[in-house]
Amino acid sequence: MSGTEDFDPDLLAAEYVLGTLEGRERESVAYRAQSDDVLNSAILAWEMRLAPLGTLVPPISPPSDLWLRIEESCGLAVPSRRGRLRTSLWDRVNLWRGATGLGFGLAVALAALVVFRTPSSTITPVGTAVLSPTPGAAPTFVAEIDQHGVLVMQPLTHLAVADDKDLELWALPDGQTVPQPLGVMKASGRSVSLPPALRKVPMQIMISLEQHGGSTTGLPQGPVLFVGHISKFD
Repeated sequence: MSGTEDFDPDLLAAEYVLGTLEGRERESVAYRAQSDDVLNSAILAWEMRLAPLGTLVPPISPPSDLWLRIEESCGLAVPSRRGRLRTSLWDRVNLWRGATGLGFGLAVALAALVVFRTPSSTITPVGTAVLSPTPGAAPTFVAEIDQHGVLVMQPLTHLAVADDKDLELWALPDGQTVPQPLGVMKASGRSVSLPPALRKVPMQIMISLEQHGGSTTGLPQGPVLFVGHISKFD
């Protein structure tokens, strides 16, 4: 981290959220954010921007001996004369561990609520796609399909669209060559109810840039800006 007098709050927030700051630097940023509204807002923005990327990472079960190794590294497990581990001290901090786990669970639930909520309700996603301009590029939108077949589009960054243009949403089921129009959308996102035939179908989700009011042909007339793929439904 660079000096604290002349600093870029957005860059500092990114370093903080990505976890590249350690020790006193991290503590200093956390303390500063309590009274610096600009820095605090930047941290919240980066948290919301990066949280959806967790949907791209497959869950991995921790090794069965993980807690044992943590106990040993923290000096909380004491080997007995027979070489077995005595964990009476760890037993006394089970309440702390449980409280920490509960707090972490609440934090994750709150983050999901903030990132994926719609104005009327919180969706339960069954299918997810991350849309980007090209494969491997920074994601621009997250697409979520809920259990009722509602597609929710959430932007991950600010987009500016000219007054005489509109973004239009499309679905292209796997194996087909003609995308189906889902209507125009604002850069701030949109929710739309999918036709029943699309609610469990692996598909590409696309966003094109069209004339004001959207395409008049039923096919993208302007460039397709962002593409993502939903291949798995829970």
